[in-house]
Amino acid sequence: MDVEDVEAFNILCLPFELLAHVFMLLDGATIASVSQVCKRFYEVSNVKIVWQTLCFREYNFTPEHFSTWNTTYKIIYTKVLRKYGKLVGTWQPKINPYGGLLSITFNDGALIGTQYFAPPDPNVCAPLRQKKVFKITVDNDNITRLLCLKGKPSDVHPFQFTPGGSIDDFSFKCSKPDRHRKGSNKQEQLQQWIKEELGIDIQPCAVDYRLELLRIQFFINMQFDSSCNFRRLHIPTKRKPEHPVRPGLYKGTYGGHGIELVMVSYHDDLLHGVKVTGDPNVPADQLSIQAHINEPMILDRDNQYSLAQLEALTKEDVLVPVDKQKTRQPFIVPRDVMDRGMSKVNDEMDLTHCIGRYFATGLIAMDGFKHPSRTPSHFIVFNENMFAMLWIELHSISLYCRVEENLM
Repeated sequence: MDVEDVEAFNILCLPFELLAHVFMLLDGATIASVSQVCKRFYEVSNVKIVWQTLCFREYNFTPEHFSTWNTTYKIIYTKVLRKYGKLVGTWQPKINPYGGLLSITFNDGALIGTQYFAPPDPNVCAPLRQKKVFKITVDNDNITRLLCLKGKPSDVHPFQFTPGGSIDDFSFKCSKPDRHRKGSNKQEQLQQWIKEELGIDIQPCAVDYRLELLRIQFFINMQFDSSCNFRRLHIPTKRKPEHPVRPGLYKGTYGGHGIELVMVSYHDDLLHGVKVTGDPNVPADQLSIQAHINEPMILDRDNQYSLAQLEALTKEDVLVPVDKQKTRQPFIVPRDVMDRGMSKVNDEMDLTHCIGRYFATGLIAMDGFKHPSRTPSHFIVFNENMFAMLWIELHSISLYCRVEENLM
């Protein structure tokens, strides 16, 4: 090959549009390097479609997201996404025993961190409560800003982000935690927090087991208000035809502990419900529910009037073939069972029949997660988004509704 042929294949001779297409195949670090080679490469490296493609391919950052930012794709990639883009997703604060739920999404020209909380008990079908806690954005001078949103809306302030040992861990530390206070003292903050948790005003002197639990939870959470570590939650979405309910996050009633969040997933013939939020008896991350989806049963109404009748039944009496597991059948709450919000939901939708019932076990423990054990239960499916756990030895029933909010 002679010199003329070599010159004919010089990449600098390619049309500008074709060079831009080549750059679209590179990653951000490589583009930053080759942009320093020559003026033409520098000009190509500033083409909008190059950075738009990178933002979408590496971080799923779409034109819809871009529409709320007052800057360029290149600035967004280099100033925000390259360092913080992998934060998009759902996270759990490492607060023992309570856990929690944090979602990080693109919204309103920023990367927004939003905490989600269960609705006030017993409104298990109500939407999650939410509160924005931080944002990562760029200002008018294209400087990256990490802003804590706790406290008054007019008083945003900096926070520090520290990556963990993997992409599934990070830590948050507020630089000015004294600005988080919304009341003049801790007692006013406590009263406001209890009102949000219960949905009603309660006098400070009121005596109630639930209030005692909430006071303890408030002061433990306060210890992590300015600094907290987070771990990524991998929420399952794939579902097979034989799965009785959709996998994912559910809200469930847990007696005096109120409504807690549970993540449902499938493992062979077992349905697992792991706590995302917990309590002093059974903390977050514990396997609260284990249902045997290969052990479906059918009960008639006469078998359900009391727990004694249910306890007297053997598997041989009620088990049915797996291909009949989604058979519609009558359902009633036994008369000696504590109703945890079932009647309230039953006023709004029909819970007199279920489409599946399975043998299961539920996790119980003493305060401090002492003496944990699994107790016999029934896993009862009303539809693909709602189920119940009948805790036979506890004489109680818990209702679970799927979380419908888009956390991504």
